[in-house]
Amino acid sequence: MNNHVNEIHKMSIHVYREKFPKDDFSVQNWTCRICLKEVKWTATGIRGHLRTVHRLNTEDYSDAVMSLKKDSPKPTEEAEAMPWYESKKHKCRICDSVVIFSQIYEHLRTKHFCTYADYK
Repeated sequence: MNNHVNEIHKMSIHVYREKFPKDDFSVQNWTCRICLKEVKWTATGIRGHLRTVHRLNTEDYSDAVMSLKKDSPKPTEEAEAMPWYESKKHKCRICDSVVIFSQIYEHLRTKHFCTYADYK
């Protein structure tokens, strides 16, 4: 996050937090079902863990874990709509669309022709 704020917004994380105090940077932990290690619940964090520790991609991991939990309850419709490696959704303040947080930049660029900085 620090790199993003420094490179895209051209300010330190401290200045950014002062300017946008309501922004939530908290990220839940995700637990790997293979080794029980906890990593930040971000696509980058999970993919990195799976690739370096288990030499798996997310699809192979998902197949392996899902085969272990055949008797688990079915996910809700909302959970099915969101990839398991994503932890947050974001409601666009322009059009009220709900998107996976990692896709908000693309949504703003393609649907509203603005950057995330303009959106803020």
